Amino acid sequence: MTAPQQSTVAYYHGGVPRLSAGDFIQPLQVANSFPTQEVAAQKARLGNDPGLLATLDHYDSAVVYLTTKRNIASAFASMYVSRAGVPQPGWVYRVEPDGDLAVDPDFYSFPDVFMTARRARAVRASSRSSDGTS
Repeated sequence: MTAPQQSTVAYYHGGVPRLSAGDFIQPLQVANSFPTQEVAAQKARLGNDPGLLATLDHYDSAVVYLTTKRNIASAFASMYVSRAGVPQPGWVYRVEPDGDLAVDPDFYSFPDVFMTARRARAVRASSRSSDGTS
């Protein structure tokens, strides 16, 4: 199922901090920046929330996850874990998808809110971190 792509829609991504406008957000498979121990640390930090754990269990490292809701991107940015496995505030970016969009299979009931792309270009940092700090 392909997600609708409209040039007037704002897309957001929450994750790795300190990207600049024009930088590409690459899938983790390409960026090779999220080793297995970090997935375990991320899951441990999330606790027993089955919705969030289910999302991580079905995580596809070959795509970048996008949303049309800034607050959702902020929530995912708040779960960012560094390469060293240390939780830290991620940043929220306004992005432009690069290539076709597809519906995120974990949230197929909300095709206009959750989608994936092969990569995305950061247009601007929407906030320096998800918790309001820099």
